[in-house]
Amino acid sequence: MAMTDAGGSASKVIGAGPFCFVTAGGVWRKGDPIGLSGTSFVRADDNGGIIAEFVAATDAASGQTRCKLYSYAVIEGQRFSGNVAGSVVYVSDTAGRYSESAGTNSRPIGYSLDADSIVAMPRAYLSLTSGFTITSGTSEIGDDHNWSWSNPT
Repeated sequence: MAMTDAGGSASKVIGAGPFCFVTAGGVWRKGDPIGLSGTSFVRADDNGGIIAEFVAATDAASGQTRCKLYSYAVIEGQRFSGNVAGSVVYVSDTAGRYSESAGTNSRPIGYSLDADSIVAMPRAYLSLTSGFTITSGTSEIGDDHNWSWSNPT
């Protein structure tokens, strides 16, 4: 049986790691993968280019403040069915959903624990080069002091 994500609120989201409070840039459901679109926190979407960075701890309405997001979470009940334990889980091409089949950009986010629960670790799967392109030259972090070096003889 293939995994189905109904897209509704999960019955339980057990967060781990650091969390933050944000203003919702759109509607989302408890357990949704959340990413950034410009400066707005919205549902992640694999073919829409919104990379998952967090997991929603609660439902949110657009513009709602103090919405809690987890870095990692176990998402259980009422949302999933047909999961195969141990299967890799990806962000779906449908905003805010998960799938055991790779989406357009094949971004893994975690794995299935059993038929109706997953563990999502969006930040663990982010690449160090996500969102950055160096077209020429080099890039150095913290090189804004115009340091100079002379070799005393």
